[in-house]
Amino acid sequence: MQTVFISKQFLKFLIVGGTCFITNILVLYIGTDLLGLHYLVSMLFSIATVNFIGWALNRHQTFKTKDADALPEFTRYILVNLTSMITSLCTMYLLVSTVGLHYIVASTVIAAGMTTINFYAHRQWSFKTKPS
Repeated sequence: MQTVFISKQFLKFLIVGGTCFITNILVLYIGTDLLGLHYLVSMLFSIATVNFIGWALNRHQTFKTKDADALPEFTRYILVNLTSMITSLCTMYLLVSTVGLHYIVASTVIAAGMTTINFYAHRQWSFKTKPS
């Protein structure tokens, strides 16, 4: 039995996640440091941006469900990510405002912690295809 950490699908998920992570950090930095937005507002913009990028890349590259009905799949993807977003925002607040971590460090810790949870949720629900 292949473990999740060596499967090709998980590696593709990590590559898509890495792309989304870099986009996340850029949007977070631009919003907070360049535009002067509160870090939680920047985080919301960042999450919204990477949701569309992540869904499209995971749909076509990781889970290869491009023939599936897109709207229900996207809805499930957004619901998983909404749960992740709420968790991420609460954790971001705790790590930055309570623990005192820099917001970029906090975002990195959150991304690392949510990766496996999100992979399983998307594989088992968001992108799960009906058996043939």
